[in-house]
Amino acid sequence: MVQESRHPFPTVDVPDHAHYIIGSVILAVGITGMVGNFLVMYAFCRSRSLRTPANMFIINLAVTDFLMCITQTPIFFITSMHKRWIFGEKGEL
Repeated sequence: MVQESRHPFPTVDVPDHAHYIIGSVILAVGITGMVGNFLVMYAFCRSRSLRTPANMFIINLAVTDFLMCITQTPIFFITSMHKRWIFGEKGEL
């Protein structure tokens, strides 16, 4: 008889310091990304000469990257500091 695992994703034992290092690096990269992309968006908004059709691709990338940093950095950082997924079973799938 085959038993189904309650958790669909396998886990690996990782040392505590690895969680803290990865969380700290992600936090630093996320904050740098938020600040850098905000500055790019601010420069495009303030300077009319930068508003060319070709530069719209750059502002599009800056906006999407900014949103990714805003939404994913806190989740990854909190999960790393707690050394487990803290958002429950509904957040797993």
